[in-house]
Amino acid sequence: DGRVFICGGHDGQKPLADAWIFNPADNTYAQVKSLPSARHFHGCITLAEGEVFVCGGVGGLGGPRLRDAHLYHPADDAYTRVADLPLPLERFGCAAMPDGRAFLCGGSSEGVQQVGAYLFDMAKQSYTAVPDLPGLRYDHRCAGLPDGRVLIVGGEGVGSTTTLAFDPAAGKYAKVSDLPLHGLDRRQAPGCASLPGGRVLVHGGRGSKRGQNPDFIGAVDIFHAPSVNPAPSSPVATSTTPPPMSLNVVLDDSLALPTAP
Repeated sequence: DGRVFICGGHDGQKPLADAWIFNPADNTYAQVKSLPSARHFHGCITLAEGEVFVCGGVGGLGGPRLRDAHLYHPADDAYTRVADLPLPLERFGCAAMPDGRAFLCGGSSEGVQQVGAYLFDMAKQSYTAVPDLPGLRYDHRCAGLPDGRVLIVGGEGVGSTTTLAFDPAAGKYAKVSDLPLHGLDRRQAPGCASLPGGRVLVHGGRGSKRGQNPDFIGAVDIFHAPSVNPAPSSPVATSTTPPPMSLNVVLDDSLALPTAP
């Protein structure tokens, strides 16, 4: 419905359980029921039915790594416990898919970086392992595409500067446009959101220049991801080869926004 659910995180001293809903229509935040337990570095995605899937994370500074998962129901302001993750996970990627499933990949478990990937079927309350990521990756982001693929963006690890698209039907990963690093060596923990028309908004993140302290990225980029299966009226409707994804830089931290007239 256009609202945004925000939950958990860390205030510099402890993990948080607070949850809020932001309504862009009137530019307000409304506090809602807190998470069942405080956490940061967790996953949080809105599923096709409008419920929010919250899973994993860390319960404190050096605290327990979590594998519990919950559904938040906005209409009832309540949480329902669902099937636990296959293993405790933090700093992993997750995305909602058009068919209602959730995709999870990479991250870290008890200090060990992961390549594993899973599809969670809410109706069956089960996780199915799918092919591993091509390399270790954590602090990355994922976004579902209208054609069922998942875009995997940024992070830390070998190959993390390469943006991937995972096709669950084929069980394969494909390299797409390299992620703009804007002068840094990597782009960890960027913001990432699916937009209408198969586009994905990627904003911010952090990285470093070799031998220098970490720095933050102020740029905003948009990926354009054409469908694998064009509409029947298209002259290339029989093609099974995914078209290339393209990238536009729409706002860099060196550019100023225009002022309102």
